[in-house]
Amino acid sequence: MALGEHSKPQPSAIAWAGTILEKSKVQTINRNQHFGHNGSSRGVNGDLEMCLDSTYTVVALANVDRPAAEQVLALIVGRLAANLD
Repeated sequence: MALGEHSKPQPSAIAWAGTILEKSKVQTINRNQHFGHNGSSRGVNGDLEMCLDSTYTVVALANVDRPAAEQVLALIVGRLAANLD
């Protein structure tokens, strides 16, 4: 599997890079499945989103407090998801 690519959803779980992701942690945005993680500390903020219905993985990093990275990532993922429809 090429870097940045991941497998398509499976009935009971999501397989990504050889790891099984729990269905409960997968969310649907504009009818497309996504899995992600975010975190922050004082003055830094980051967010990662894997678009499971495509080969997109989006990462946003910010040198400011929350929710800067989440807002930028939501904008990008929203536009990507709209283009997949």
